[in-house]
Amino acid sequence: MAIKGVVGWVLCVLVLTSPALAQLGPHAPLLAQQTLTPFGLDAPDAVEGAFFTVNPAANVALGDFGVKRIIEQDVGRLDFAAGPKVDSYVQTLAWVDGNNYWKVARYDFDSDPAAVPRVFPEDVKASFSGESWALTWARQDDDLRWGLSFLPKNETQTRLYLANGVLQRIAYGEAYSTFSVRLGAQKPITETLTLGAVYNYEHNKTNFTAVSSGLDTAAAMAVAGSYDTNVGVLGLAWRPQMGTTVAADFEHGHIEGPFVSESINIWYFSVEQFLSPNWAAKITNLDDAWGIGVNYFKGTDYNIGASYAPSGFRRTSEYLGKCDLAYLWLAKSW
Repeated sequence: MAIKGVVGWVLCVLVLTSPALAQLGPHAPLLAQQTLTPFGLDAPDAVEGAFFTVNPAANVALGDFGVKRIIEQDVGRLDFAAGPKVDSYVQTLAWVDGNNYWKVARYDFDSDPAAVPRVFPEDVKASFSGESWALTWARQDDDLRWGLSFLPKNETQTRLYLANGVLQRIAYGEAYSTFSVRLGAQKPITETLTLGAVYNYEHNKTNFTAVSSGLDTAAAMAVAGSYDTNVGVLGLAWRPQMGTTVAADFEHGHIEGPFVSESINIWYFSVEQFLSPNWAAKITNLDDAWGIGVNYFKGTDYNIGASYAPSGFRRTSEYLGKCDLAYLWLAKSW
């Protein structure tokens, strides 16, 4: 296929069929933005005390373990059945200062170009990359935990290549947040029940440029968009005994912008059980996709864990297929 023919086909997909894309989310650059950044990776869990949930108030859980500082490295792989294999990395530093709980987290991801046969012709390949920074502050007042997170940097890049002997870049898209914030709270309502709530707002902008040649900077067409994401999560955790937590969360919201009107309605269920003072296991169900996680604790000094979700939920599944999601992590606290 000639390069100009491919460019025209790409533009047809992104411009002429954008109402179809609205089923899953905004056009291509924003799909990566909301799948591979904190919005897509952090579990919609409003009630548990964990690093990678949507609730900033969960950071207060540091005090439950009697630690003042913790540093963690996460390494993950998102293996899309009909798309790229994406490597994901998260670095986190959290600390306690009196009744203030702070956290800085950096997310980044990258992939090699790969065919996306459900979207583009066989000789077109796509790759994704991006980086996000999240700053979190939380505190506890009596039995109320609350906090906020702000993302000063939250951006992704989507690149399309023509695989014709050598890779020639034919299109480039980017999505970035101009404002992204989360507000959250947790409060026990009985001795065994805890209620959690989160509000997440993002204002994202996108740019997509198709060029007439992989080496030509002259644009055949450029499109841009501006999108607002308003999402809330409400959750309830039940702790019938020490070491056992059963939780249910519901995530509801909207993404609005040019040619885009997406509703988000997702259930998330989890059961965590400490098998001993050192070992804990967790089973999750996110939008009918099962996952499992295992944690090993060496006192309060070290934590090693792994999680795996085969054929897990991804909002890009219509285009990239199901995604096998695996993570390993190592944390040190003192």
